[in-house]
This record gives sequence, C-alpha cells and structure tokens, in this order.
Amino acid sequence: MTIAASALSQSQLIRYTRGKITILNREALEEFAGELYSSGQAELFQLLGDRSV
Repeated sequence: MTIAASALSQSQLIRYTRGKITILNREALEEFAGELYSSGQAELFQLLGDRSV
C-alpha cells in the first residue's frame, strides 16, 4: 500500500485491498483533496465533457 493510500485508509476515507480502492466517504475525500480535486475535475470535464448521470 502506498503512503497516500495508507493515510487515506487510516482516515477512513477509502478502503484499499489487493489493489482495489473503495471510497467510503466521498464528501470528506473531496474536502481533503481541496482545490486539487475541483481543478482536476474541471479539466476532466473540459477534455471529456460532463458525462455525469
């Protein structure tokens, strides 16, 4: 497990098992990532378009 995955797992934001990541608390994970999440999400939407359901 990487240092980042370990820290997020200890914070109970994700579960990391055998290379599989499960998000346990998306809202808290987004808050933890802060501006990095929103800027990355905006760039992804610009490249792919908003495909949200």
